[in-house]
Amino acid sequence: MKNILIIKAMAILALLSADQNGSGASTDCFHTKSVPETMENPVADDENFVNGLDNFILYCPARDGDKAAKKLSMATCGKNFDVFALYYMSGTVVAIDDLSDGHKSIAMEGGRISESSNPGCSYPLIGVNGNGSIKTAEYVIAAHDFTGDDSPELLIAVRDKATSGMAVYILEYVDGAYWRTIGSMVSKGKGIDECRIFRQTVSFKSEASGTLYTWTCHNGHFDFLASNHLDDPAKLY
Repeated sequence: MKNILIIKAMAILALLSADQNGSGASTDCFHTKSVPETMENPVADDENFVNGLDNFILYCPARDGDKAAKKLSMATCGKNFDVFALYYMSGTVVAIDDLSDGHKSIAMEGGRISESSNPGCSYPLIGVNGNGSIKTAEYVIAAHDFTGDDSPELLIAVRDKATSGMAVYILEYVDGAYWRTIGSMVSKGKGIDECRIFRQTVSFKSEASGTLYTWTCHNGHFDFLASNHLDDPAKLY
């Protein structure tokens, strides 16, 4: 499975390289031109639903177009990376290119965190329909230091307004070799559609109940607390 993901990542990044050389698809770290809205498939304007970030990109296949890609450039653990978000085959892909040695990897495929990064939690998948991801799902890709070691982690957030669903995944670059998920924050059907990042903390707030839910990174993992003292993240879905 790992070898298949590497091959797919190489193919995807090769396509992106070809796009940069003349096909016209955007790989800027700024917003690409939006595709026109339709009544059948309305898409909101660019909106960063993860507050408190400095280095981020916004991506939505229905808004940005199937063939467009967004690129985030980040540095961590002494290495430079380009992180691409694009719609490939039947779903959204987040592919990572290690600029120091050319190693390719996939952090998300078909709207799902890749098998090599998945911590095995039973939370619901957000923005996923069948074997792929829905085109109206919105993504935020960002770099932020959650562990406090001056080496930023990769944040991948997805929101599906149709199901009132939102997920935030935090991936850490480990041992100069691979990415793994150290935090998964998920809400579905609770009316929560934005979150906030502050230092080592990710917070969701229910406007209906006023409850604040926080995940704080300690020693490489995230501890969960709720202001209503029901400290079970599964209560959010």
